Amino acid sequence: MSALGYLLFGVAVLFMIFLHELGHYLAARRFGVRATHFFVGFGPVLWARERGGTVFGLRALPLGGYVRILGMNPLDPEEGPESFRRARPWQRAVILASGSATHFLLAFLLLFSLLAFIGRGPVDVVVGTRIAEVPSSTEGETPAQKAGFRAGDRIVAINGRPVSTWEEVRSFIRSHPGQEATFTVERGGTRLDLRARLGSQPEEGGVVGFLGVRARVEKLVYEKVGAPRALVDAAVGTVRLAVLAVAGVVRLFSPGGISALVGQALGAGGARPEEAVSIYGAARAAGEAFGAGFLGDFLGIIALVNVFVGVVNLFPLPPLDGGHLALLAVERIRGRPVDPRKVVPVAATVLAILLTVSLLLLYLDIARPVPTPFR
Repeated sequence: MSALGYLLFGVAVLFMIFLHELGHYLAARRFGVRATHFFVGFGPVLWARERGGTVFGLRALPLGGYVRILGMNPLDPEEGPESFRRARPWQRAVILASGSATHFLLAFLLLFSLLAFIGRGPVDVVVGTRIAEVPSSTEGETPAQKAGFRAGDRIVAINGRPVSTWEEVRSFIRSHPGQEATFTVERGGTRLDLRARLGSQPEEGGVVGFLGVRARVEKLVYEKVGAPRALVDAAVGTVRLAVLAVAGVVRLFSPGGISALVGQALGAGGARPEEAVSIYGAARAAGEAFGAGFLGDFLGIIALVNVFVGVVNLFPLPPLDGGHLALLAVERIRGRPVDPRKVVPVAATVLAILLTVSLLLLYLDIARPVPTPFR
């Protein structure tokens, strides 16, 4: 069921955040840098215990987590030999990068599991006669909308003739442009006859009919691969996802990308990049994939989210981990630390942009959700 998919996706995201902070913590401990706090969640403290100079605990709101490393905040005072700023530059770089590294490792493990236990693909797609969506058109109502088709309807007959595959439905629609037809559909346990006059649209070599519905994917067929090949393909797949994520982030946060999001939010149209979804949009896609039985796609979405978060965290902008790495590089080149007071305005601007884009995406995913093939 879809609700379980949502829940599992939420657990996966929390585990992803936990691993990110654990990466920072383990690297810091490895180099003798003290982590003062390691908490899962935010808000009121439910449980806390100090061990080895670190306070571990749980907070009431399961919305993330954090690890506080001594001296990592440039505004913190210098405090003894266990401070982050006393570590060697390469050690600080490892501590900073270790959080994002966990996202790529987790994505690799998910892709390996997908390939080794579910398979490569899909190598084939089985489409039934159930309707996934009745999309709107900028040119007015489509024949399907006029006839009263709804998402979830299953076409069982056309003009009294039973149909069992989408190819039969598609073939009839395309070969009868401009003609009226009676579609028998199952909806909520009952059968209805919907009368539709098919539209027509030009195609190379002539004119074909159209109804204006999108079929639901019933089954994806995968091809299993051996473990050695799965290891290689998972590594290559992780790199490819990272490259796509970098390109997507650049498009999304470019002036044109942000302008398109604002235009859509204001109802002014504009093209929305395919990868532009909020965490809610990703959860909806993952939940629907799991609910429809597409476990491979469910794992793939979680892997993609991990790679995306890892890539964003490595962008050389404070307060992201990549921003701290960039400041460390500047410090090495200049021979002295960067004044923290000059970094604060940049960090505030970056946070404001991230928050604005996140809220725009959340609004669009609620008001104008991107259709998925799993409904």
